[in-house]
Amino acid sequence: MVSDVQPALLSNQNLSELEFNIVDGQLLGLLASLDGNGGADMELVSVDPNTCDMTSELALPQVNSYTPDGTVCDQLNRIYILHYYQGTGISPRILSVDAGSMTLM
Repeated sequence: MVSDVQPALLSNQNLSELEFNIVDGQLLGLLASLDGNGGADMELVSVDPNTCDMTSELALPQVNSYTPDGTVCDQLNRIYILHYYQGTGISPRILSVDAGSMTLM
C-alpha cells in the first residue's frame, strides 16, 4: 500500500506496527504516546489510508513495550496479533484483538 499523506502526530507520538486487513480494507496500527520517562500509553488505532485520519479503537494499558515488526494480521479471521512486554523488555506476551469487534481475545 502506498499513501501520499502523513498522519498528524504530536511530537511525543509514534505510529507503527501497521497491518492491512484485505478482507475489509481496514488499516490498523499501534499508536504510542510517549511519557518522557521511557514509558508510553499505547492504543490500537484504525487509519484511513486516504487521509491518514486515525480513530482510537482500543486502549492497551497492559502494553509497556513491543517487539518491532512483532505484529501480524490473521486475514481469514480478522485478528490483529501483537508480541509485547509487560515492563520494558520483560514478561513477553501475545495479544490478540478481534478486528471486527475490537475486543481482546
